[in-house]
Amino acid sequence: MRKNYLVCYDIVENRPRNKIAEALKDSGGVRLQKSVFECRLNSAEQEALGEHIDELIDHGTDNVLFFPLCATCLQGRSQVGINVFTEKQDFIIL
Repeated sequence: MRKNYLVCYDIVENRPRNKIAEALKDSGGVRLQKSVFECRLNSAEQEALGEHIDELIDHGTDNVLFFPLCATCLQGRSQVGINVFTEKQDFIIL
């Protein structure tokens, strides 16, 4: 089952920061702000993404946070400014 995650990062160096942003985009993440993505992942995808990011960061200076978002959290979100939220539906190919 897929779950939404808010992924926030603080990465000092440009190269790993760009690689992490690309990895989040490649996993279907939607960039909400420069260092904040919303990703819809199953547990295996979240674990694999976390392991990949772990290899890219400097553990002395960088951090990446994964916050699971429940359905109530998603329904209650609001914004001010440009619209960045997109509704992605899971689908099945038959």
